[in-house]
Amino acid sequence: MDRLEDHMFTFYRDCRNEVKRAIDFHSSMTTPHEAYAVILEELDEFWGEVKKIRHNKELMRLELMHIAAMACRASIDLGIEDECAVKRVP
Repeated sequence: MDRLEDHMFTFYRDCRNEVKRAIDFHSSMTTPHEAYAVILEELDEFWGEVKKIRHNKELMRLELMHIAAMACRASIDLGIEDECAVKRVP
């Protein structure tokens, strides 16, 4: 596995674990507005780190992973994955 594939695998694995953790600890997102608010909150946390003079790369990665995980969770909770699954090409 090359370096890019290794990084992608690790990031996706961590996102998957975060989605599972969020499902265990938080109720489902029930509206697109709620999903937007959750994702925006995570984006704001990333932005807070971006604005610092000295960036904490671990915190930046964590917030980026949270953004990706919450986007995935929103797609699942809102039924988007179920509706779009039949349209996917294997």
